[in-house]
Amino acid sequence: MDEPWWEGRVASDVHCALREKELKLPAFRAHSPLLKSRRFFVDILTLLSSHCQLCPAARHLAVYLLDHFLDRYNITTSKQLYAVAVSCLLLATEAGEKGALDL
Repeated sequence: MDEPWWEGRVASDVHCALREKELKLPAFRAHSPLLKSRRFFVDILTLLSSHCQLCPAARHLAVYLLDHFLDRYNITTSKQLYAVAVSCLLLATEAGEKGALDL
């Protein structure tokens, strides 16, 4: 194997397949009034997932769900956002237990 892995045909095929999947995802508009609090809540999700020893894929899915929920619904208080963030983590954990996050 003379060429680096990122220049090979397999890498190109994987990139194309992932790009196709990415283009089918809903658009992220970043319109939430609490977007400035996102970093704080992502940190909370990270701490909770580390404390509960969840897989990194569950944490990433929880952040993805949080971003899209914030984008679609009008969350106005931090208290509501706490509940949404924990709910996203629970949903992501459930998806991981069912094997939906297995590669």
